Amino acid sequence: MRVSDKQVKFLVETYADMFQRKAVIAYTSDGEYYGDVTINFPKYSLDDGECFLSADCQNLINEMVKNGYLEITGQIKVNYGTYKIGKFTQKFADEFEKGEKR
Repeated sequence: MRVSDKQVKFLVETYADMFQRKAVIAYTSDGEYYGDVTINFPKYSLDDGECFLSADCQNLINEMVKNGYLEITGQIKVNYGTYKIGKFTQKFADEFEKGEKR
């Protein structure tokens, strides 16, 4: 997926807690760290398949929504920040979670 002038790919893992929520990190095609897509707030509940989205990579989140990889389902205020809540689409799963990561 293209964001600004960078081609990015995604590493999909799970957070090491009892909720096993999806952890998604973006890297450039050169393997350089681009940013965290998700963040973990274990003391806050989510509906099935939802995740907290990082506020640090807003352009990446917007491009993922525009390209059909992510749906925004709400937001939450945590301390002094407001974070979006989202769900990854089947398109994201098909392209980035099965087999080789792109």
